[in-house]
Amino acid sequence: MHRSKRRVLGMLFVWMLVTMGSAVRAQESHNIEILRQSDILVAYISGNQPINIQGFGFSYVRNGANTITFLGEAFPAFQGAPLENLPTPACFVLRPLQTQTPLPPRCQAIPANNLFSQILFDADLFWINKGTGQEFPFQVMNGQNALTTCPAGQPSCLVNFPVLGVILPTPTQAPPMGTECRITETMNILYSGDVDGDSFSDFEEACILATPMTVPTADTDRDQVPDRVEDLLNQIQPGFANPSRLDDDRDGDLLFDIIELSLGTDLGNPDSDGDLIGDFLEFYWQIGDPRTINPDTDGNGFPDVLQPFLPPSLPANARCEFNVTLDMSDVWVVNPEEADGFDIIIGDEPEMTFGLDVVGLPQESAYRQQWSAEGVEQNDRVGGFNTLPTRIVECGDTLEIFITLSENDAPLGGISLLGESRTRVPILFVRAPVAWDNLGSNEVIFSGTVEDGQFDYRVYYDLTVAPVN
Repeated sequence: MHRSKRRVLGMLFVWMLVTMGSAVRAQESHNIEILRQSDILVAYISGNQPINIQGFGFSYVRNGANTITFLGEAFPAFQGAPLENLPTPACFVLRPLQTQTPLPPRCQAIPANNLFSQILFDADLFWINKGTGQEFPFQVMNGQNALTTCPAGQPSCLVNFPVLGVILPTPTQAPPMGTECRITETMNILYSGDVDGDSFSDFEEACILATPMTVPTADTDRDQVPDRVEDLLNQIQPGFANPSRLDDDRDGDLLFDIIELSLGTDLGNPDSDGDLIGDFLEFYWQIGDPRTINPDTDGNGFPDVLQPFLPPSLPANARCEFNVTLDMSDVWVVNPEEADGFDIIIGDEPEMTFGLDVVGLPQESAYRQQWSAEGVEQNDRVGGFNTLPTRIVECGDTLEIFITLSENDAPLGGISLLGESRTRVPILFVRAPVAWDNLGSNEVIFSGTVEDGQFDYRVYYDLTVAPVN
């Protein structure tokens, strides 16, 4: 089992959202079709990506009284549906227990997880009197707002349901930055330290976060997104973030999934437009639309908007290339695989292969090494690894750190595979400097159970990414 010590998570501050209010809520709409199928009522939601339909419901009059019911509140079968992040297409079905009416073909064709069905008593069918067959009109609601009326006798009605979106900020001529931002040889978008050790680089704090470089930045839920950023996200739309909860970010681009759904960016790609600037940086630092490519006029790999933040002494003809070094530090044997003492050699005989690949390019033996040891026991920390040569990569490449660990049982048995790890590191300006979230000490955990018992190995490595001068 593999777990990386450092996750690719967000760290930058949205101070311009406060001072300029440039990211605001906007209303977009999504078509929802209401289908009357005899005694069944269906809300069919088309599409191929998740949307937010919170507040969707019906209003109807019975016995002179008006009633409003919402999908996520009035119907128990719908209360577990992810209305704020609903996968589409989806169907919500209201039906009596005793009915022979089949579902509409569209609902029969969708994935089972996207089909939600609520059984009602006959007296609760608000669109029809099952005994007499008389149909009734009703309204489709968005919260307390009526969107449309579905009249009696009409087999379907189409509703344009508002879906909350976000208006992208208008990029400024130069990226906004904190008043303490000073571009020097040691603090720029390629080089930076971390004086207070809070995992936010000095460049990020001085030029983007506008927070003191010597005071650790608060992050209550430890998701590496500052509390103040999460608070501001909730000013854009309540529920966008929660300072006390780890928020979903499946592509690790520092932009929460729920925000990407509103923006229309790629949830599985940290750089939706492929311009080498991560989506989070473009949106929050107001240096562009994450769906539109930032130009690179001279073709050197550095987008034009980042040029003012390069080191002052960087040659004018320098290209966006980096020297990458993978240094395997040590292996901590928390629990050896052979802990029973019946081995010919007491302890484990671990073997490890590790390497630094570039995704899409052939593997090169020069960047692969092997290591083995004998007789390691519980709590041993061992090293002595061969050093991998420095590798030159270009901006836009994706590194893959490969580690496989096994235990050699020979001559009593064969080789037990303890695990394989592949950690990908995109060389993009998602953080400042590049790959800041993966630099320094990283940990990979191999643990589980094999024939000889349980095992727990911790492998440590350092990744260094430095610009090619």
